[in-house]
Amino acid sequence: MEFTPDGELLIALSKGKIEVMSIEDRLLDEYPADLAVSDKSPTPSIKQLIVSTDGRYFACSDTKNCVSLFKKDHLNQDPEEPICWQFNGKVMTHTVEISSICFSNSLDEEDNLRLFSIGKDRRCFEYNVATSTQNPGLLVEAMFNLEMEAFPTSCIWYPSALDSKEGLLLTANNEYKMKLWNPTTKSSRRTCLGPTYGGEITKLKLLDQQSRDGKQYLLYSTNKKVIGLIQLPLDGNPHKTMGLIAHPDEVQDICASADGKYVFTCGGSDLAVNMWVVDVAPIEQAIAMGGDGIEPFI
Repeated sequence: MEFTPDGELLIALSKGKIEVMSIEDRLLDEYPADLAVSDKSPTPSIKQLIVSTDGRYFACSDTKNCVSLFKKDHLNQDPEEPICWQFNGKVMTHTVEISSICFSNSLDEEDNLRLFSIGKDRRCFEYNVATSTQNPGLLVEAMFNLEMEAFPTSCIWYPSALDSKEGLLLTANNEYKMKLWNPTTKSSRRTCLGPTYGGEITKLKLLDQQSRDGKQYLLYSTNKKVIGLIQLPLDGNPHKTMGLIAHPDEVQDICASADGKYVFTCGGSDLAVNMWVVDVAPIEQAIAMGGDGIEPFI
């Protein structure tokens, strides 16, 4: 479930459909997830749905290891037609389960939006958003290997204004490591320890807390019970992370309000959606008490 910048609500359903709702809870349109599938196999369930920061695109991954792209534009690119969401391509790239997908938060040197996916085949694919159409589909721009033994579990575009001027992709794996990659040069830039509460990280979201002394935070969830915060920039300091038990069993999804003051978590078997108030003061106190330099790591 995601909001677009103009307030439309995108809902991914387990039956393979995507519903577009207005803020008045009115159904505007719906799209099947298997628009580019011609066989008679069962409809895939949508695993993840993300929206680009400019609100022009959304992408989703499904249980058939496919990535689909939708674009908001004039129907058939005719300026006289109304603006609506249109299917813009689909491709199956990963040989096994897709772990996570993400858009870049900023445009690259050629003014193009970038889309990435990582999977349990330990590979990262980049897709060409600008040239993708329903026919021939979502085009692959590049691919590189992420891991040798561990499995990548989540990814997000790293805020470039923090400690680097290059566009970086942040990934987490099942060995509690977080890595920064330059997807243009396909090289690793940093590896550090991530949170170790309640299993590996399965979802990452950027929490907008820039109004508080310019500090930014990542919101994360694990597969079982735990959600938490990570203060950026990423350096492996254990005092910069926290976690708490949010649900009695699995955590299906997480999201945050636009101002970063509230977090919403969705459970599975508990049939509950919880709303949390964000207070970063305990993390800042722990960092201050933890010492400087090498002391927190010792």
